[in-house]
Amino acid sequence: MSAGTTLAEAVLDARDVVETYRDSAVLLSDWQSLLLQAAEVLTRQSSDIDTPPEAETATELRMLAAGEIETSPELVERTALRLRHLVVVTRPSGVPHPEDDDWAF
Repeated sequence: MSAGTTLAEAVLDARDVVETYRDSAVLLSDWQSLLLQAAEVLTRQSSDIDTPPEAETATELRMLAAGEIETSPELVERTALRLRHLVVVTRPSGVPHPEDDDWAF
């Protein structure tokens, strides 16, 4: 993730880490940095989206990055649910919404 990472990219990266661990107990090679960078982007850009739990999600991502991903299945599950919601509300630019008539990229 670069300094210009969008909120949508950060959320997708974090979701990849959390879902890969949740589904397969596998941690991606740069999992901690991806979670911390996503938390930073979420914190910085949280006022741009209409989702109250984004600050809590950033805190949860920091907790997971600190090692709780391996010791707190409840936190992993709760964060996965929050990230699923954020993926929907922070679509990357250029990706059509399900209700759009034109699905051309």
